[in-house]
Amino acid sequence: MSSSSQESSITTQSKFKEYADTTYQKLLPIWQDGLKEAENKSGWLYQDYWKAGNSLHAVINYLVAAGREDSDKLVKNNHDLVYQPRSSYPAGGAWRDDYGWWGVAFANAYLNHDKLGLDKDLANNCLNAAQNCWNILSKNADDNESFRHAFPGNDIRTIGADYCPWNNEGAKSFVENYRQINPVPNTVTVCGFWSLTLSLYKIFYSSPDRTKYEEAIKKITDWYSFLYTYHSTTQPNILFNSFGLVRETPNPWPHQIWCFDLDRAWSADQGVFWYCLIETKKIFGSASETYKQAESMLEYLVKGFLNDSGNSSNALIRQLYFKEFVTRDVPETKDSNLSNFNDNYCTGPGVFMRYLGYVGPAEYKLSTMVTYNANQAWSNRVSGDDLIRTWYDKIENTPYKQYFVESSQLWKFAFQVAGLDLFTTAMKVDS
Repeated sequence: MSSSSQESSITTQSKFKEYADTTYQKLLPIWQDGLKEAENKSGWLYQDYWKAGNSLHAVINYLVAAGREDSDKLVKNNHDLVYQPRSSYPAGGAWRDDYGWWGVAFANAYLNHDKLGLDKDLANNCLNAAQNCWNILSKNADDNESFRHAFPGNDIRTIGADYCPWNNEGAKSFVENYRQINPVPNTVTVCGFWSLTLSLYKIFYSSPDRTKYEEAIKKITDWYSFLYTYHSTTQPNILFNSFGLVRETPNPWPHQIWCFDLDRAWSADQGVFWYCLIETKKIFGSASETYKQAESMLEYLVKGFLNDSGNSSNALIRQLYFKEFVTRDVPETKDSNLSNFNDNYCTGPGVFMRYLGYVGPAEYKLSTMVTYNANQAWSNRVSGDDLIRTWYDKIENTPYKQYFVESSQLWKFAFQVAGLDLFTTAMKVDS
């Protein structure tokens, strides 16, 4: 890189760091208001359990990238006030995928405890919390895998009777209730478990416990590979949708109590799945079956993002704009979580960018896409308040308008965190 290029890169990174710093400072009072209510086990933050865990991971990622300690004590306060009271499953409305978000956040806090300035006790609390979350998810994965063996052949694996946690209940309940229940083995639950397992593998690399995490990674990869290579005369690929994106729920056809849009994909899942495939390849040798399985799925997923410069064939990137996958219109009588545009799924683009930051956008020629969207998001912020909204256009011109509530702290919180994710990844990009 020439000296002029280096100077340009430094200037660009400084700009995005300024955006990230400002976004964090505007996020902080919203978060602190939520934590204040959580002291009484109430309020929007306490109730939206998973989002607090996801947001903590986003902030840890930002603090580490910015070279800052957790001087605002977000790790401790979220652990004590939001996570801990509902740290056993089932607990007051929590779903199993919630523990994937929390577990990954706490594993990352432990891995970076020196950089974050966490004392030994808090670091150990984070590690214990990450392990607790893993145990909740792995128990259900074990139960579903055991249930599989009650059936001949492999077809039962396609419904989620395998080493994969469900967001609630499980394969046995699904079958016993004639497939008429809402819970599913959705991608966010399984990939959260996968990402957490990868983090714990790193933490316990020199410990005998490494073996159980390695075995779990192998079995998760094998289930996804089975779905990817499963051939049906009546259904298309049951892992990837018609745009080449990993489905929100693999094999949605048996799960139509939940799967309103059979082609649905969520942007967050693409980022986490992508990251997990790459990290899995690093663990297993190139001659191993697990490596080959991960490599094959990775090639299929990534080709959709590499259609040509500034565009993709998977409907997420158009003329450099990163946009959420457009789901079917959801009637008002149905759960808004069937849409990608409510106050839960609006976090997806941010999660994608966070994990793309771990993967490395330059390797996939996505650096320009990242910085372009960071600039757009900053341009479309609420002027004067520096609150981030939708990145590519004003909110009234996007599908989010159906559910967005201007006065909602939860909406402000979710969009601000997604913006922080975007700017943090943009900080890491060389121009």
